Amino acid sequence: MNKPNQDAFLLDRYDISLLAALQANAHATHQTLGESIHLSASQVSRRIQRLENAGLIKAHVALLDPTRLGLGVRAISYVTLTRHGGDEGDSFERDILWSVLP
Repeated sequence: MNKPNQDAFLLDRYDISLLAALQANAHATHQTLGESIHLSASQVSRRIQRLENAGLIKAHVALLDPTRLGLGVRAISYVTLTRHGGDEGDSFERDILWSVLP
Protein backbone atom coordinates (compact mmCIF):
# COMPACT_ATOMS: atom_id res chain seq x y z
CA MET A 1 0.00 0.00 0.00
CA ASN A 2 1.33 3.45 -0.89
CA LYS A 3 1.60 6.03 1.87
CA PRO A 4 0.60 9.57 0.98
CA ASN A 5 3.58 11.85 0.46
CA GLN A 6 3.27 14.12 3.47
CA ASP A 7 6.55 15.91 2.67
CA ALA A 8 4.82 17.68 -0.23
CA PHE A 9 2.61 19.50 2.25
CA LEU A 10 5.20 20.40 4.87
CA LEU A 11 5.71 24.14 4.97
CA ASP A 12 8.92 25.74 6.07
CA ARG A 13 9.33 29.36 7.14
CA TYR A 14 10.04 30.45 3.56
CA ASP A 15 6.83 28.84 2.29
CA ILE A 16 4.83 30.54 5.03
CA SER A 17 6.48 33.89 4.31
CA LEU A 18 5.89 33.42 0.57
CA LEU A 19 2.20 32.62 1.09
CA ALA A 20 1.82 35.71 3.30
CA ALA A 21 3.56 37.88 0.70
CA LEU A 22 1.36 36.48 -2.08
CA GLN A 23 -1.77 37.18 -0.05
CA ALA A 24 -0.62 40.76 0.41
CA ASN A 25 0.19 41.20 -3.29
CA ALA A 26 -0.37 38.31 -5.68
CA HIS A 27 0.72 40.58 -8.55
CA ALA A 28 4.26 40.99 -7.18
CA THR A 29 7.09 39.70 -9.35
CA HIS A 30 9.13 36.72 -8.24
CA GLN A 31 12.09 39.07 -7.86
CA THR A 32 10.14 41.36 -5.51
CA LEU A 33 8.78 38.41 -3.54
CA GLY A 34 12.27 36.95 -3.26
CA GLU A 35 13.68 40.20 -1.94
CA SER A 36 10.98 40.40 0.71
CA ILE A 37 11.54 36.82 1.96
CA HIS A 38 15.28 36.54 1.20
CA LEU A 39 15.17 34.00 -1.63
CA SER A 40 16.18 34.19 -5.28
CA ALA A 41 13.53 34.71 -7.94
CA SER A 42 14.13 31.17 -9.26
CA GLN A 43 13.62 29.69 -5.77
CA VAL A 44 10.40 31.69 -5.42
CA SER A 45 9.22 30.40 -8.79
CA ARG A 46 9.92 26.78 -7.85
CA ARG A 47 8.20 27.17 -4.48
CA ILE A 48 5.11 28.77 -6.02
CA GLN A 49 4.91 25.93 -8.56
CA ARG A 50 5.23 23.33 -5.79
CA LEU A 51 2.56 25.06 -3.68
CA GLU A 52 0.23 25.23 -6.69
CA ASN A 53 0.84 21.56 -7.55
CA ALA A 54 0.13 20.61 -3.93
CA GLY A 55 -3.18 22.46 -4.12
CA LEU A 56 -2.24 25.00 -1.46
CA ILE A 57 -2.53 27.88 -3.94
CA LYS A 58 -5.85 27.53 -5.75
CA ALA A 59 -5.93 30.77 -7.75
CA HIS A 60 -4.53 34.26 -8.11
CA VAL A 61 -7.40 36.71 -7.90
CA ALA A 62 -8.11 40.43 -7.98
CA LEU A 63 -10.07 41.86 -5.06
CA LEU A 64 -12.37 44.60 -6.27
CA ASP A 65 -13.48 47.63 -4.28
CA PRO A 66 -17.29 47.51 -4.38
CA THR A 67 -17.65 51.11 -3.23
CA ARG A 68 -15.43 52.48 -5.99
CA LEU A 69 -17.34 50.35 -8.49
CA GLY A 70 -20.59 51.91 -7.29
CA LEU A 71 -21.90 48.68 -5.85
CA GLY A 72 -23.99 48.99 -2.73
CA VAL A 73 -25.82 46.44 -0.69
CA ARG A 74 -29.02 45.18 -2.22
CA ALA A 75 -31.37 42.92 -0.37
CA ILE A 76 -34.57 41.19 -1.28
CA SER A 77 -36.93 40.31 1.51
CA TYR A 78 -40.33 38.76 1.84
CA VAL A 79 -42.82 40.59 4.03
CA THR A 80 -46.20 39.42 5.20
CA LEU A 81 -48.60 42.02 6.55
CA THR A 82 -51.09 40.95 9.19
CA ARG A 83 -53.82 43.04 7.57
CA HIS A 84 -54.33 43.74 3.89
CA GLY A 85 -57.26 46.12 4.00
CA GLY A 86 -57.17 49.88 4.00
CA ASP A 87 -53.88 51.62 3.44
CA GLU A 88 -51.61 49.22 5.40
CA GLY A 89 -49.64 48.40 2.25
CA ASP A 90 -49.11 52.07 1.37
CA SER A 91 -48.21 52.86 4.97
CA PHE A 92 -45.67 50.04 5.05
CA GLU A 93 -44.06 51.26 1.79
CA ARG A 94 -43.82 54.81 3.16
CA ASP A 95 -42.22 53.58 6.39
CA ILE A 96 -39.64 51.53 4.46
CA LEU A 97 -38.88 54.41 2.09
CA TRP A 98 -38.27 56.82 4.98
CA SER A 99 -36.05 54.30 6.77
CA VAL A 100 -33.59 54.08 3.87
CA LEU A 101 -33.43 57.75 2.88
CA PRO A 102 -30.40 59.67 4.18
